[in-house]
Amino acid sequence: MLGISFGEILIIATIGLLVIGPKRLPETARFIGHLIGRVQRQVNSVKSDIRREMAMEDMKSIKEEYQEVGQNMRNVFDQAASGMSPAETLLNQESSKENTDTAITPPESPAATVDASSAPPPPDTPERQNP
Repeated sequence: MLGISFGEILIIATIGLLVIGPKRLPETARFIGHLIGRVQRQVNSVKSDIRREMAMEDMKSIKEEYQEVGQNMRNVFDQAASGMSPAETLLNQESSKENTDTAITPPESPAATVDASSAPPPPDTPERQNP
């Protein structure tokens, strides 16, 4: 456990026998054994507390990451529902990350200013009927 060989234990026991005496040696050895057991339990308790705290910190960081991803997804869906294209949404997110002091929106591209009635429909949707 601590790298103590049998010879070293024998020397310690001999010195203990001479210093403490044969009558009190078993009682003292038992007390030392109980003391070592308490120390080991305390050390294991501290280790488990540290592991638990580290796990809680990991869970908190993971929770924050998921909340951030959820907020980003919510923003994308909200902006998509308001009629913005995914490219515009991404440009808005990137510009808001880079310039947190001021809200700068990217300039509109020429494709975004085209009239919706003259633009061709997306390939996966049926063509619109003009009234």
